[in-house]
Amino acid sequence: MYLGDVINRLNEHLIRVSNIDYYPAQFVRNEIESVAKECIRWSIEDFKYAAKLKRGENWEEWYDTNRFEEALHNMINKHDGSFGITWDTVESYLDEYCRLKDDPIK
Repeated sequence: MYLGDVINRLNEHLIRVSNIDYYPAQFVRNEIESVAKECIRWSIEDFKYAAKLKRGENWEEWYDTNRFEEALHNMINKHDGSFGITWDTVESYLDEYCRLKDDPIK
């Protein structure tokens, strides 16, 4: 479902009172819950998980957690829709944006 579809569905339930538009709160909540069920989501928690898998218990020595949000934002906005986002994509952005030190293995 696209954002335009959600907006159109919300506008069907728009209530105008004294030139002010209102959406019934319960309807908005139901729409958000419906859209959330249909979404594939990536989060900062996924970056933490990928870091732990790659570096083990000492993962925080390797990555700046304050940069996870920026990496997530860039990953979502710059990914190639033809290929989607995979765990390899998460790991790539994790290393590109969040790594604190060079990897002696590479």
